[in-house]
Amino acid sequence: MSLARCLFWQGQYADAQVALGPQPEGAALALRHAQLASRVAVGQWDLRSAMSIIADAMHRCRAEADPGAAAAVATAAAFVHLAVGDLEAVDRDVAEAVAAARSTHDPLRALKARLLLAEAERRRGRTASAQAQLHRLKRMAVTMPPVVRARFDLSLALVGGADARGTCGG
Repeated sequence: MSLARCLFWQGQYADAQVALGPQPEGAALALRHAQLASRVAVGQWDLRSAMSIIADAMHRCRAEADPGAAAAVATAAAFVHLAVGDLEAVDRDVAEAVAAARSTHDPLRALKARLLLAEAERRRGRTASAQAQLHRLKRMAVTMPPVVRARFDLSLALVGGADARGTCGG
């Protein structure tokens, strides 16, 4: 799964899917596999598969009653729903992810979910709301891991009206 995650972040989605392989045994590993598989499917624009994978993962996660897994799966679901354009579902997924992240004391998971919410607000055309979301996260920006910081900076640039190609070097 680590190789698949690296390939995903490099944009090599077909290779990531091959590296990911079949779903492993064990509930925790299967949920992590499903999260990554749904993201890879989004990268390949196979949104139907992404929705199916994440819906199944959410169903299994609710049966497990593990708040940490629930936060992770809800964040992945928000990512898939954002790709599909179901912004109302993004709101629900983010609320679920933040609540579960709070109960497990995982502020980074909540922050990642809130970044997805800010993007959903931007896509709705609610730039003031998106800016407010990002402003709430600004004080944590110093402690963010580099990849999350890059996502935060890109979100700020997009909400501020900057061209995304200019912020990514492309």
